[in-house]
Amino acid sequence: MATFERTKKNPMTCEEFVISLRAFRDSELTQPDRIRAQEHLTSCDKCSAYLRGYERTIKLAKKTLSNRAVSAVLPENLVCRIMAARRRS
Repeated sequence: MATFERTKKNPMTCEEFVISLRAFRDSELTQPDRIRAQEHLTSCDKCSAYLRGYERTIKLAKKTLSNRAVSAVLPENLVCRIMAARRRS
């Protein structure tokens, strides 16, 4: 209950969510921060759409790589640049 009350007093901002996106997706956030992120996604259509786009981008890039029979990890900075370009368009 204390965690829930604390998250209501300290909601996650869009900027915090974007900064913590990789850790959120990789389940590396602390439990309180994960709860804050989940609560933020529940109330923020923009960040929910951003997360879906981020995940789609990674999935498509990995599919493209696997189609070429290349086993490589997609660099995080590449994903960030792709997502930044999508936001500008």
